[in-house]
Amino acid sequence: MELSAKGLAADTVRKIVQAFASGIEAAVEDGLIPRSPARGVPLPKAERHEMRFLDVDQVYRLADAIDPQYRAFVLAGAYAGCRFGELAAWRVGRLDMLRRKVTIT
Repeated sequence: MELSAKGLAADTVRKIVQAFASGIEAAVEDGLIPRSPARGVPLPKAERHEMRFLDVDQVYRLADAIDPQYRAFVLAGAYAGCRFGELAAWRVGRLDMLRRKVTIT
């Protein structure tokens, strides 16, 4: 595939194709094109890499190295297992300091 030849990662190529797929299918359904030009195009295999995790010392070094206003996010992400999007969605109303509870939605 040409995108792979240009150095794009397999996952990036797959996401690009998926993004265009709904528009292409809509064009087929509307009769604008007879069939999807992407049909039968082989997609690159997604590469899986071993996940790496920080140890306790690395988490605290990271938390100490960044702007202090983000320290709680690093620690919460590391110890609550939150992803960035979950951390970014936190609101004051979801934090219950008395019960030591955070609601993640």
